Amino acid sequence: MGRWEAPRDLLAATGVDWDRRIFRLQVLAEAGAQLRFADTWAKAEPRSPHALALLANV
Repeated sequence: MGRWEAPRDLLAATGVDWDRRIFRLQVLAEAGAQLRFADTWAKAEPRSPHALALLANV
């Protein structure tokens, strides 16, 4: 639990495809709420816009 590297890479790979990014954030937020990796990621990378967006969606 708490493995956030794969979600980080997935969100970074979306580039500027905002529709895909929002969809992925929603799916990851569902999993992040159950697995608690969103808060771990936000603590590890507090300036990451991807981590903060995911945490806000959770």
